Amino acid sequence: MKNLTTTLFFCLTILGTAFAQKERKEDIAKNCQLPTTLKVSKGAYDLLESYKKLLNPTANNLCTSASGYTTSFGMMGLRYYGNPGKKGNVSFASTIADGNTFRTIFANKESDYTYYGVCVPNPIVWDASESAANHLFAAKLIDIPSFVNAGQNADFAKISAINTNDIKSIDCMKMEEANGYAAATETANYNNTLSSKGILVLITLKTGVQQWCYLINNYDTAGTIIWKE
Repeated sequence: MKNLTTTLFFCLTILGTAFAQKERKEDIAKNCQLPTTLKVSKGAYDLLESYKKLLNPTANNLCTSASGYTTSFGMMGLRYYGNPGKKGNVSFASTIADGNTFRTIFANKESDYTYYGVCVPNPIVWDASESAANHLFAAKLIDIPSFVNAGQNADFAKISAINTNDIKSIDCMKMEEANGYAAATETANYNNTLSSKGILVLITLKTGVQQWCYLINNYDTAGTIIWKE
């Protein structure tokens, strides 16, 4: 009886440890955010999810357009598409351009998507009658040393970014802690909900190396997306 009790306790301990490890891994994948005054918004997560799909050829709801662009789709709440307090959603389509840029089109007309050679969301949802479309939104993942070397107010088009062909997966996203580089050097943008400055994305490269990157965009502080809340 003693041996049975000992064996049962050992098995339960191993099972509990395995479950705890699995739970921790899932928590890390779902939410790597440490306590900060601001948190990454749900709208930003919706956008990042479309980027994650583009890096996974087996992901659901991917489309290859007649022009050859792999396209992923998403919807973002109006409260994050520059309309705080508004209800409803807007459709968007994301693709990869120039090897290192995630390109996203927010639009309510099929022709707006086909003009840029990407697939069309089905259905197109656009509850933002007062909100303008944005056909030219773009974002990049910049490793921290490159971001530091580029300096403040670096030209988005010229700043060096991680090549998407080198990325195996996007693992999670969080706000940088208050003692981080962007928080210290661009405090106003770090605290601005309309800026992606200070948002960090954890990626795994195809070499197996994990790396933190800053997420920067070409419409920073312009009000297209509410990044933080």
